[in-house]
Parts: sequence; C-alpha cells; structure tokens
Amino acid sequence: MPAHPRILSLDVTSSLGSISLLEGPEILGERSWKTDHSHAETVLPELESALREASLAIRDLDLLVGVNGPGSFTGIRIGLGILLGLGEALAKPLRTVSALEAVAFHFCGLRNRIHVSLDARRNQVFFQSFDLTYGSVEPSDEPSCASADEWAASLPPPSVPVTGSGAWLHRALLERSCPGRDLLRPPEALSALAGRLAFYRWQHAPTKPQESPTALYIRPPDAIRKASAAMPQKQAFSG
Repeated sequence: MPAHPRILSLDVTSSLGSISLLEGPEILGERSWKTDHSHAETVLPELESALREASLAIRDLDLLVGVNGPGSFTGIRIGLGILLGLGEALAKPLRTVSALEAVAFHFCGLRNRIHVSLDARRNQVFFQSFDLTYGSVEPSDEPSCASADEWAASLPPPSVPVTGSGAWLHRALLERSCPGRDLLRPPEALSALAGRLAFYRWQHAPTKPQESPTALYIRPPDAIRKASAAMPQKQAFSG
C-alpha cells in the first residue's frame, strides 16, 4: 500500500484542460490539451492515457480532486460531473480547489502574499488575494468579478505581487495604473497544483466528512444573464 494517497486531479475550467495523477505531492502522470469547444469528449480518453502513463488502474485511486471554478460554466459542470460519477462508482472521496487557489499555490515558498486575477472574458476578471505559507493557501478576501478597469482600481497595496491569466492579459493596464508593481508569469496547467494543494489539506484533515462539491461561478452563467436581460422591465406609472 502506498505511503501517500494516489490522487486524480482534473481541471477543465478554461480552454486549457489538464489531468494529473499524483502519489501525495509527486506527479506520476500528467496530460494537458487545448480546445475551443467542450471538454466533454476529451476528458475520458486523456484520463485513460494518463493512467497508462502512470501504470495505474482507475481502482488504484484514493482521492479525487476537481478545480471547481471560476471559469467556463460548461467546463465546471463537465469536470465536477465526471468526478462525481467516478467518486460514486469507486466509493472515493472528492475534494475541490478553486482555480484562484491553484494559481496562488504555485507561489508558495516564494511569496508571503499574492493577488490572483483570472481572465473572465468580456473585458472582466475574476480575482482574489491570498496569504501563503508552505503548503497553505489562505484567502484574505472574497473571490470577485469586475471589469478590468474596476479591478485595477481596487488592487491591494503595491507591495503585493499580481499574477494570473487576467493580470497577464491586462498587463498594459496594470503598468499604466500601478507602475512598478510585480507582475509574475502565471502557471498554465492547474491540475497538478490543485492536486498538491488538496493533498496538503488532506494531510491536516484526512477524516474530513465528505461534502457535496460546490461550483464556484462568482458571476451568473451567460444563459441566466441573457435571459434576465431579455425579460421585460417593470415600468413606473404616476398619476
């Protein structure tokens, strides 16, 4: 029996999907791919390839980890749906890590605090700040979504470095509004980072009761937003 749990970690919250298989913090196999469409037809073949690469069978897994957002509404649903199905079939626990947390975890041991901004499209960003220690990522505020301009105007003190796909995309705005602030190149594939963070959390609470995973959307899905915009608005009458 391995000394550490064997972990399957999955991220399909953006156009770059990734799967990692780990034994504790050590990566046994990893796959990543890019698509402009749904990940639905890609995940299971990539999982099979990752299992072969790691010389593992699906029954060998001990812990399932999913990146639960923010990001693509469809991607979040696909990823969590697949992991929920596997968890029920294998009777294995499922834990979630946000994409914001996974990016922040990349800088553990390098920085004490970091601000993460992810591209939310439509000139918007998802963002959150974190305090970092070895193996630990603790939020210092709530995850939010705002326009790029509103985000740049609400950044933490200049001593806090910024990273993430949103910060990188809007780096010209960041340089204009916050000259001299450290902008760190973000990691790309997130599944291994999410798996390692989940492992360190599991070490501190291995018997934590299983909870139903919750998606982190932050803003309403596009379908709800468009439906709300299309609804007739109430008119005020006087007289």
